[in-house]
Amino acid sequence: MTWLRVVVVGGLLSYRALFVWLRPGLFTATLLATPAMQISFFALLGPSLTPLPLEHFVIGNAIQTCAIASTFGMSQMLERERVQQTLPWLVLTPAHRSAVYLGRMLPNILNGLAVAAFGIAFGRIVLGAQLAPGAVPRLAAALLVGTLSCTALGVVVGAVGLVSRDTQSLTSVLYLLLLVVSGANVPIDALPGPLAWLSTVLPLRGSIQAARSATSLAPAELWAPAVGRELLVAVAYTAVGYVCVRAFERWSRAAATLELY
Repeated sequence: MTWLRVVVVGGLLSYRALFVWLRPGLFTATLLATPAMQISFFALLGPSLTPLPLEHFVIGNAIQTCAIASTFGMSQMLERERVQQTLPWLVLTPAHRSAVYLGRMLPNILNGLAVAAFGIAFGRIVLGAQLAPGAVPRLAAALLVGTLSCTALGVVVGAVGLVSRDTQSLTSVLYLLLLVVSGANVPIDALPGPLAWLSTVLPLRGSIQAARSATSLAPAELWAPAVGRELLVAVAYTAVGYVCVRAFERWSRAAATLELY
């Protein structure tokens, strides 16, 4: 029960304390206006240049934009532990680290889900994308595993923020890389060898494939393997992120840089 309390209450308090924005309008514009513009650009341009339908680009970009909230948000929260000089208290806490960091992941997972769901709703209502109503449960599962893997990637990037002064550049590069290799716009088969390999080890490829399968843009039998693949990626990045956070905590403590930024 104590572990669960640390996850829920600690996660909520840390989100309120560490997830910052200049003003609510800018926060809303970042999480909603930016995805809407990205989805509109590719959904209107893609069908005119390729034989792929508008729905292909709406689904791909709606899921890819969840990284704005989940990856950026998660990395920012961990980095700001050091900025606000709360990292020493985090290192000294007797609470289990898994509860501490899982609690920090949950709000960003919810943010990512909200952004992806907004993107799909925007594509459906504004752009006229046709999505089968019966596909909602499987589509929701695809959104969830994609957001999980992006948030887990944010843990890895945020761990770097415990020893570095800049993670925003790294997160921006990763976001653009996901835009290329996730299959949101460019078919995986059309990618050069190194980029195709990156698509297998970075988040979202499986989630996008599963979402398209759920909405009949791909063979239905691809849904379960794609969800399983994305879930495996999420678990792997969660484990790597946890190890990195613990290692960089010890590194900062040994180098006496816990409060330096």
